[in-house]
Amino acid sequence: MTILENLIKISDQISKNKNITITSSLKEIGIDSLDLLDMIVELEGIYNIEIDDSVLLKLETVKDVIDAIEHKIT
Repeated sequence: MTILENLIKISDQISKNKNITITSSLKEIGIDSLDLLDMIVELEGIYNIEIDDSVLLKLETVKDVIDAIEHKIT
């Protein structure tokens, strides 16, 4: 599964918004700060990484989340 596919799968459990694209803002798809933390914890487990809190605070779009994960796994 790609990072985007994993992110969509996790966000489906949190948000009922099915129109998630790489350019979607987290706010648009109904992800608040607590939801984001839950999503990141799950993604960290999938990819065996840890996203720094300073990076977490800057995540605003689906692409930001994907970039943060890609940065950690490459």
